[in-house]
Amino acid sequence: ADYLIKHYSIDPKHILMDRWSLDTLGNAFAALTMHALPRNLTNVHLVTSDFHLPRTREIFDTVFACAGQGKFNMSYAESGTAGLTQEESKSRLERELKSLKTFET
Repeated sequence: ADYLIKHYSIDPKHILMDRWSLDTLGNAFAALTMHALPRNLTNVHLVTSDFHLPRTREIFDTVFACAGQGKFNMSYAESGTAGLTQEESKSRLERELKSLKTFET
């Protein structure tokens, strides 16, 4: 949030954060029920790490579809993985893809 405010002059009131969820499914549910639905938002842009993006996209698309197919315009962006080695990033991506398969079943 601080980065978006500082470097892109995003108004802080347009940045909604979830500080209580314990996992991605909880993040999606909180975003839907605590932010999107109460505010009648239709455009949702989510930023997450590059290795986490495939599973995040699937989970958020699935949860938000529960409120009505096509009701939300979802967009996604990936952040870099500063501080991680190439091997660490690869390992995390492999773990995320495995978790994605589990979610899909």
